[in-house]
Amino acid sequence: MKTLARGCMWWPGMDSDIKNIVQHCEIRQKVQAKSSSAPPHGWNWPAQHLNRSHLDFAGPILGHGYLVVVDACTKWMDVSMMSSITADSTIDKLYIIFATLGLSHTLVSDNYPTFTSEKFKKFCKENGIKHNASAPYHPQTNGLAQCAIQTFKCSTMIIQGSSIQNCIQKFLFRYCITPHPVTNISPFEFLFNRKPFCELDLMIPDVSIFT
Repeated sequence: MKTLARGCMWWPGMDSDIKNIVQHCEIRQKVQAKSSSAPPHGWNWPAQHLNRSHLDFAGPILGHGYLVVVDACTKWMDVSMMSSITADSTIDKLYIIFATLGLSHTLVSDNYPTFTSEKFKKFCKENGIKHNASAPYHPQTNGLAQCAIQTFKCSTMIIQGSSIQNCIQKFLFRYCITPHPVTNISPFEFLFNRKPFCELDLMIPDVSIFT
């Protein structure tokens, strides 16, 4: 949040002001996930965008279930509302994501029956995707997806919209334009190699009117 704000504004003590607002947000404190005591899995840093994507089911959140997919390299995230979590419906959602971003070389998931089904195995094989299912009782293997779910869960308690789908889209927009603490760059800029335009940019004067 501080990094995003610095791109278009500044005032004395801005960082501490933003930090204070976040720390005193009652809703955020109620839903903030506790840090896991389990050590993270030692994944290598992906060689390129969409080399490895982590996915998992989340919910119920706001009364619905979701498929959460996050790219290990850029931290780009996608959240799809699910009416069911069958292999067919999951594959349909993944095709929508892949139609925009391209296929992932590797998918990492847990051992939920949907991901270990023959239909899902066939889907991966036909598209040349390597599927890596985390070992039972070792959820930290898919910790990236778990962190993404907690971020989504926390944000949906704060963001308001005209519908649940509208809340999801608002969350994804905010998430993807905000610099990630691991990469220090927004998922949008990392993936598309350009800075995203948002309403904060409207605060920057248009110098062209003076020329």
